[in-house]
Amino acid sequence: MSYTKTFNDKHQVYVGADYSISEEKYKNLTFVAEGFSNDNLNFMPNALQYMQNGTPIGDRTTVRLVGFTGNANYTYDNRYYVDLSYRIDGSSKFGSNKRFAPFWSVGIGWNIHNEKFMKDQTLFNNLRVKASYGVTGSQDFSTESVYTSYRYTADGRYLNWSAANVMGIGNPDLTWQKTKEVNLGLEFGILKNRINGEINWFSKTTSNLLSEMDIPLSSGFASYIANVGELKNHGVEASLNAYLVRDYEKQFNWMIGGQLVYNWNEISKLSDAIIEQNRQYLEQNVDVSNLFYVGRPMNSIYAVRSAGIDPSTGKEVFINKDGDVTANWNASDKVYLGSSQPLWRGNLRNMIMWKNFTLNVSFAYHWGGKLYNSTLRDRVELSPMQIAEKNVDARVLSSRWMQPGDNTFFRNFKDLTSDMKATSRYVFNDRVLELQSVSLQYRWNTNWLRNMTKLESIVFAINANDLFYWSSVKYERGTSYPYARNVQGTITLTF
Repeated sequence: MSYTKTFNDKHQVYVGADYSISEEKYKNLTFVAEGFSNDNLNFMPNALQYMQNGTPIGDRTTVRLVGFTGNANYTYDNRYYVDLSYRIDGSSKFGSNKRFAPFWSVGIGWNIHNEKFMKDQTLFNNLRVKASYGVTGSQDFSTESVYTSYRYTADGRYLNWSAANVMGIGNPDLTWQKTKEVNLGLEFGILKNRINGEINWFSKTTSNLLSEMDIPLSSGFASYIANVGELKNHGVEASLNAYLVRDYEKQFNWMIGGQLVYNWNEISKLSDAIIEQNRQYLEQNVDVSNLFYVGRPMNSIYAVRSAGIDPSTGKEVFINKDGDVTANWNASDKVYLGSSQPLWRGNLRNMIMWKNFTLNVSFAYHWGGKLYNSTLRDRVELSPMQIAEKNVDARVLSSRWMQPGDNTFFRNFKDLTSDMKATSRYVFNDRVLELQSVSLQYRWNTNWLRNMTKLESIVFAINANDLFYWSSVKYERGTSYPYARNVQGTITLTF
């Protein structure tokens, strides 16, 4: 429902409200069959039987949401405006004690280009300043994190009753992760929009951070989800687009553009439970990656400093928290080595249009972060038994310590009785430039085509992704998700 009205040609008012109610049911069933006579007869009824000693598995989930939204806008003389919004949401995914949460925002703006003192100038055709403040929420977890739920087992019995297994330890106090954001921005367009851009400064505070909390294994589970602290982000986003050539007569246009984002985050608050968990990790000499400390980024990398490989023995030596060289790795000697989230990231775009041809080239880049190179650990620094069982990197033999006096990056084969713990030897500066995509298209829309085929146009296009990748770190991609360079051709018909 909405209402809009203009008064005296200067005052514009808009008021709107809506509500939503939804229920989503998910069901997943899996059966395994065996005894197919050949590969072509792979339809389920062609199986000889269900898998021997196998049972069907599956799960089902119901998620209900309800929400109400109200928003309003007031504009004066197309120069000043204010936006207001309010929303309250309830979700069954949250604990019974914290199911509903309100969210709201307010924004103001000034269209400077519509002021009287800007009428006679020819440089700016668009100039706007704006500011906003608001609260948003997010939810990203399974229902097992909220409810202590059970799964019945057909082959299990308890006191003549059907047995059930606990799927997760619920948390009835789990609530929305909320983000408060302040944004100040400037938009501009000059020389009849030949050059336009935008710059925004933002500051975000996210409370009720969601994270896993360790619990004693005697409970039957290793962890549960809880709201553990507060995270602050601040940074700048800037974008610029410009026509190097804009010739309508020759039907030739060349536009370049780019975006640059700086973002720094740090943990500002932590629950007592998380602080105690960190202390126990270090005290018990446990090698974990999810350490959290106030004043450090959320995606911090913690590891023991490495002094390299001892040329006389081929063993790694370490630097403890007092700065002394030691042969022993201790979790309490871990130090902050950087954030896995880059400080700077962005993209570069290039578009050339000549008559009916269009060429697009897009680059992406980032720097200012750290990368824990797991390829070195998982594919190079392996034992002879591991080498015999899987594909490995060629440096397994060419760059390993073999005899006294060898100066190498990788350890002695025999120095593998201890687990490969987190050390600074695997941490590198993460700088990347990649050619994300290249596309070329031709639009055929002649009179002959329209008269003979009744088609408005035919567009022939070819697009290639991930063509080149330059990185300061040599590591293996595609270990968790298949990596491939894709080339795709399309033909689009418009009637």
